[in-house]
Amino acid sequence: HVIGRYSFRSHLEELIRLLGPPPKELLARGDFNAYKNCNYVPPPPKYWGLEDREAILCNLGDEEDRDLFLRMMRKMLEWDPEKRHTAKQLLEDEWLKKHTEA
Repeated sequence: HVIGRYSFRSHLEELIRLLGPPPKELLARGDFNAYKNCNYVPPPPKYWGLEDREAILCNLGDEEDRDLFLRMMRKMLEWDPEKRHTAKQLLEDEWLKKHTEA
């Protein structure tokens, strides 16, 4: 990671570790020109996944709440923009509603 300035390579590596590699169909569409043109192939990273990275709810012991939260995160963290939920769609998410309704 580069401190003080943005590093495309570090960002890409972090995304791949979290989400896995971008789908080949998405790359074939040409939506990821920067990915294809950066001449960088990160080493096969350890795939962390959301479940491995989320630590707060895991420690609180509420599995149902944690599952709802992770489901919402997967809606936001999606490689394919056509599958990624919009902010408006996310406002209707079960976890968000549960934690924002009075």
